[in-house]
Amino acid sequence: MKRFVAYIAALCMTASTFAQQTRFGDWSIGLINDGSGMYAATVNDSGHVFGKYCYTETQMCYWTISINSTCEEDGSYAGLLNGENAGVHVNSLCVRSTSDNSNQIIHPFDLIERQVKGSGRMGIAFPMSSGEFRVYRWSLRGSSAAIKAMDERFLKMPKPNNTKNQTL
Repeated sequence: MKRFVAYIAALCMTASTFAQQTRFGDWSIGLINDGSGMYAATVNDSGHVFGKYCYTETQMCYWTISINSTCEEDGSYAGLLNGENAGVHVNSLCVRSTSDNSNQIIHPFDLIERQVKGSGRMGIAFPMSSGEFRVYRWSLRGSSAAIKAMDERFLKMPKPNNTKNQTL
């Protein structure tokens, strides 16, 4: 089930996700294309996505990134998130990787949630095999209002009435 949720998160982190959206500064909120939940996200000047994605079926939310870097699917990677509220160690879980792009879930959730509610910008640095670091930056302008609005709307979304057979 964890793999399924991670896969769904990765599928929903595309530019087309932003089709029906409400803007808050540099952030947007809206429904995920297939109606499975909501997002609050931003796209940086390089086209990389950072956001919070929440799913009605599981009632779970994830901080996710879509970046132009490859990773090993199911691999875990260490990083450093830095913002106005100080730096914190984060881990990422690679949920999908192509030849030029990857989608990753970033955790721990609560630490990231606190860091993202700012007004400046934040960055995530990942060490590379060359000994250098790759840094991705996003604007936080509008993040607090976007996250609050998305959380409120997500709580009002109808819960799915799942009648599918399952093996537990």
